[in-house]
Amino acid sequence: MSLTPPRKTTVAIEFCRRRRISQSGDHIIWLCGDSPESFNNSYLELGREARILGDNVQQEMGLKAVKQWVDRSASGNWLIVIDRFDEIDSLPEKFLPVNRGAILYTARERKIIGNLAYVVPGASADVDALSDAEGKEMFSKLLVLDAAAPAHSEDASELLHRLGKLPIEIEQAAAYIRETGIEITS
Repeated sequence: MSLTPPRKTTVAIEFCRRRRISQSGDHIIWLCGDSPESFNNSYLELGREARILGDNVQQEMGLKAVKQWVDRSASGNWLIVIDRFDEIDSLPEKFLPVNRGAILYTARERKIIGNLAYVVPGASADVDALSDAEGKEMFSKLLVLDAAAPAHSEDASELLHRLGKLPIEIEQAAAYIRETGIEITS
């Protein structure tokens, strides 16, 4: 089955959807990995949701407690998705489960590929950004542009470049522009 567009977040969501169908009893846990702080916060929130942590837990102890919980069968069967995992050097892998389950990383950077602390050799897929033409076409369709704000303007091209020409970022930017009515300027 072909995904449109076949990009990192879309691929991760489709993978989770298929996993949910094939292994309906599994938990799918989506964590934010775009910074050490956001990962820590989402990991600690997992601990609170699972009722293994209280509200006022010391961070390091809480992260270790969540790791121990997901490493034990008491947490059930699970897939953890760590989205936007680009700062791999700043996240200690000591907090990630190793005894069971599966972890799916999405990342803009290729640094994670071949990093044995996170990914075993051959267990990665590279999903490229959109081409300039694909990005502009998607942006135009999502933005429903009028003549005053062409998606092929220099400002729109700069915005697409800053967004990394990634579909989810383009979709969010277009929605924000539609919602707020702001102009595209660099």
